[in-house]
Amino acid sequence: MSVARGEMNINYSNKHLQIGVAYGIPILFFAWAFHYIATHPHDFVKLFSLSLTLVLLLIFIQLISIWISGLFTLLMVKPYGIELTFHDYFGITVVSRSLNIILPMKGGAAVRGLYLKQQHNLSLTDFSAIFAWQSLLTLFVASLLGLSGLAWLFLQTNEIDRLGLIIFSSAVLIFGVLICWSPTINNIQNEKIKKLKNVLDSWRKLRTNRKIIIRISLLSFINTALSTASIALIFYALDNPQALGAALYLGGNQDVMYHASITPGALGVVEASTVFLSKNISINVSDALLVALINRTLIFSVSGLLTPFYIHRILKKQSLIRTKI
Repeated sequence: MSVARGEMNINYSNKHLQIGVAYGIPILFFAWAFHYIATHPHDFVKLFSLSLTLVLLLIFIQLISIWISGLFTLLMVKPYGIELTFHDYFGITVVSRSLNIILPMKGGAAVRGLYLKQQHNLSLTDFSAIFAWQSLLTLFVASLLGLSGLAWLFLQTNEIDRLGLIIFSSAVLIFGVLICWSPTINNIQNEKIKKLKNVLDSWRKLRTNRKIIIRISLLSFINTALSTASIALIFYALDNPQALGAALYLGGNQDVMYHASITPGALGVVEASTVFLSKNISINVSDALLVALINRTLIFSVSGLLTPFYIHRILKKQSLIRTKI
């Protein structure tokens, strides 16, 4: 009895620790960001010089990014005989992106899984499996592109971020080994090991479908390319154009951090890593912070504006199904 109670207390403490980290990191980062802006106001005046054309172009990139993310879902469910319309896969991507900002550990993805279960009878187990291996492939591609950007930057400027080199090299190695080797893990009670086991088991089943793997890898490449383009355009608009290698490095980092999801919607984590890694490659803190905040504002704005429409559409669709039943 005492052992069970002890385990419950540990789980309770771990849950509180996860919540503390999930919401503590964004609070600390944005507290620092507001303090930095307040003490360096002249560095941020250039924000008001951004042209309407640039803003519209960045919004268009965000819309394309949502569409690409939706295509991940479209491709993932096809092996299960599920066909999604444009509004299905685009809409649930919009809603899940917005909910990711509120819910920790990619909670928006769980909502997407529930939607697919209710509307298309896709089991949560199957959804978790395909979501896990899609994330694994995306992390590998983003890490590889981030490492490529770092190598390109070195060729362009003879400058290297040693910490970034270690992080991205390790990520490429780890994800590459998991994808190519997929070791068999015995049943273990540890929850984290169980999750890893489920990912590897599902990957072994699905990696034989080379067409899906190639398409997911291509979409991951395009997604990181869009992040890179957005970062490069904002730096250019701030009169601080960066080498393409630097933009690719930061774009790869951004996509890796989004999938890590330590905090809701990777809030604070993406921005902090962008500022920190930018500083390591001689980009001033003010411009790096501006880039991070503009990107985040665009994501908030585009997803936030579209979410009410798609929530209404989903609820309406569910009510029609209930009426038919």
